[in-house]
Amino acid sequence: HIPLASLSADAAANTVTFLAPSKTFNVAGLYTSLIIAADDNLRQKVKALLTALDVPSGNVFGLTAAEAAYTHGDGWLDRQLDYLSANADFLCRQINDHTPITVRRPEATFLAWLDCRAMVGKIGDPSRFFLNTAGVALSTGSVFGDEGRDFMRMNFGCPRATLADGLTRIIDACRAL
Repeated sequence: HIPLASLSADAAANTVTFLAPSKTFNVAGLYTSLIIAADDNLRQKVKALLTALDVPSGNVFGLTAAEAAYTHGDGWLDRQLDYLSANADFLCRQINDHTPITVRRPEATFLAWLDCRAMVGKIGDPSRFFLNTAGVALSTGSVFGDEGRDFMRMNFGCPRATLADGLTRIIDACRAL
């Protein structure tokens, strides 16, 4: 990822960057994020907007956790990324080799898009099928627009045993068709 603000001084002067340690370092729920605006005038506008919207400022616990994550979390993050990469490979192999579903390996997320279009004629709504037949709750792709219809979104940011259990249930449900 190349941040837009890093492209040039002009880009930095006209860019507000929002980031948070929540997903990267698995510290969701701390209500802590960061806003970077190199230009003082732009920064003041952002502050005024946040005040008008009554957005709460950071909390001591969240700020301490963010500082610790960004200062000391590189080793943990490297191991986590390796683990997620292996989970992505495992998920793609299992789905593509054992079901009529197809999935392309995600490039930068812990969410996989399962293409269920080949099954829809037999199962109807994929969300209901996986929940009722496999006991696996997946996010329906249609909430992301018409292009997401007949796709399901699966989180593989979990222990391998949990992922394997869910995939086994999905595979068994597909085989029962």
